[in-house]
Amino acid sequence: MHSRSRALLASLAVLFALPACGGDDDGGGGRGDGGDDNPFGNSTDQPANMPGRPGLTDGGDVTGDAGADCSGLRLVIRDFTEMHPDFEHYTGNGLDGIVEEDLGADHKPVYAHPAETEFTTSPADFMQWYRDVPGVNQRVEVDIRFTETSPGQFAYENGEFFPIDGRGFGNGPGDAEHNFLFTTEAHTVFTYKGGERFTFRGDDDLWVFVNNKLAVDLGGLHPQQEETIDFDQNRARLGIEVGQTYPMDIFHAERHTEQSNFRIQTTIDLSCIQNVPVD
Repeated sequence: MHSRSRALLASLAVLFALPACGGDDDGGGGRGDGGDDNPFGNSTDQPANMPGRPGLTDGGDVTGDAGADCSGLRLVIRDFTEMHPDFEHYTGNGLDGIVEEDLGADHKPVYAHPAETEFTTSPADFMQWYRDVPGVNQRVEVDIRFTETSPGQFAYENGEFFPIDGRGFGNGPGDAEHNFLFTTEAHTVFTYKGGERFTFRGDDDLWVFVNNKLAVDLGGLHPQQEETIDFDQNRARLGIEVGQTYPMDIFHAERHTEQSNFRIQTTIDLSCIQNVPVD
């Protein structure tokens, strides 16, 4: 039996023994030992200097300050298998307005529909994307590092974005050489100085919230697409003012075994980042 299938059967046993949501699963087990050859250069340990989500009212410049983490943007990856109805089961090409305009009170996207959409199954299944659910997903944390590609331009680009190969449930589905079927979540804060732009290019779902408002919406199944948010042009809609500090929340999903691309380019200095812990 394929080792990913063995891990899946074991997870199903856990699923029937545990509640459908919540839990403290640490992402252990599955195929692969999560060794030190991870090119994303992280451990699963939480840095001691990661603060709680601040009130964000003092307008202080968080970039490069004492609370910043220069090792990179902390991503929480949740690995899924094809047993989840939202992963590997849908095909097609399109965007679908999957989430509400406002971020939820728990800093998670809110499903915008009462039932199934063209690319998703239900509110209950979507709630599992960005929450630790034993037997359904496994959590692995990684860091990605941004580089200054030109003066005032910062980027992270990976045409083969497979941050948890050999970890979580292991590579798959089937005999795939990479570990597909995962979600990505990250939270940080930044000070709006005026003139900022943020561009994402990639495949499958991507949502970026700025000041708890949906700024980039590429939710759905699609080949590589790109969207740019001009903060000045959207200042009123996002409710932001120059000199003030705001949260930025990023949610991504890789749901189909064809490709995985992930590129962020921005004028926000992300070389040193104030990470906010992910629940």
